[in-house]
Amino acid sequence: MSEDEIGRGTEAGDGVATEEVSAASAFELVAHETRVGVLDALREADGGPLSFGEIRTAVGVEDPGQCHYHVDRLVGRFVRKTEDGYVLSPAGWRLVGAIVSGGVTASLEPGSVPAAGSCSECGGSLRARLREGGVAIECVECGFVQADPDVPAGALAGWERSAIPAVVGRYVSLWEVAASHGFCPNCEGRVDRGVRRPGESASANRPAAPAWFEGEDADALVVTACRGCGFWWHAAVSIAALSDPAVVGFHHEHGIDLRERPWWTLDHLPLGECRVVDDPRRVHVRLALDDDVRTFTFDGDFELVDVERE
Repeated sequence: MSEDEIGRGTEAGDGVATEEVSAASAFELVAHETRVGVLDALREADGGPLSFGEIRTAVGVEDPGQCHYHVDRLVGRFVRKTEDGYVLSPAGWRLVGAIVSGGVTASLEPGSVPAAGSCSECGGSLRARLREGGVAIECVECGFVQADPDVPAGALAGWERSAIPAVVGRYVSLWEVAASHGFCPNCEGRVDRGVRRPGESASANRPAAPAWFEGEDADALVVTACRGCGFWWHAAVSIAALSDPAVVGFHHEHGIDLRERPWWTLDHLPLGECRVVDDPRRVHVRLALDDDVRTFTFDGDFELVDVERE
């Protein structure tokens, strides 16, 4: 089976994934605090199994009939009934994951912490400013924003405040890693990814360039868009390249762990600089560390096709 055939088999209704419950019906199934309590009790028990009595005790419902009603509403979609008791289904795990992530239930407390690196515009110091729904990495002196990703509160839970900038860097890098494997970090659907010049519309499974990119001082962006939920984002070519194994290895050879170093701390990274040619499209990213200079070449779908040493 070809990769294209595999890809076509991921969309609902094509014989691989079939929508059994509408989105409205799925939300209705959990639209009660007792049912959410049941799911949370199973999560606390590592997914189960829990007996009915253990669930009733955990959620604090005295009436067995009422508790049975709510548990039974979850069985089949979010909960499975086994010989040993009730367990979370894969759909149940996904649902409680969304809840505990804070992405739909919590907001970040406003504030800021110093961030490593320097401003690409003026060389000033950076800070991580927590805002509702995300974290902006910005210059203290000139206010230039290096990055402003949406970050769920759960992604920062359990970390010291001083670690927030590095955690945000890791979180953002997950988007590009997921995209390089063909998955959406929001819904895990299939994504289209492409190197786009200013003003280019969508074509051949490549997303359109964002409207604001017209007139910007850059030759290209890497744009990723999900076929399922519609989630999309863009990245400078050199930043997107940091997810490629060859680029990761290049940095590793020079003692740089890209898991520990957000892109805004990499002074050698040529932001906005790349060479693009067409027919066929190729984008060249030149990176230099110490006396080691390499050019990484990607195609129009942002797949690595060549590495050249100088």
